Amino acid sequence: VRPTCIGHVQRGGSPSMMDRMLAAQFGNKAVRLLKDGIGNRVVGIRDNKIIEMDIIEAVSMKKQFNYELYETLQMISM
Repeated sequence: VRPTCIGHVQRGGSPSMMDRMLAAQFGNKAVRLLKDGIGNRVVGIRDNKIIEMDIIEAVSMKKQFNYELYETLQMISM
């Protein structure tokens, strides 16, 4: 199982303008890659920039769990 951040769905509520803009940017990048004949890529965001990378590299990446953020969110949600 691999967790996925789904933006507004995960947070709850309607999508914000930022959610819509990000989705449009991801879609635009993906379509441009396909138009250029480039496949086996994933589109994401890093340092507030739209990036693309090899799909094998992407799925093999390990993501660090941010325990400090988790504890902070636990405290403010009580």
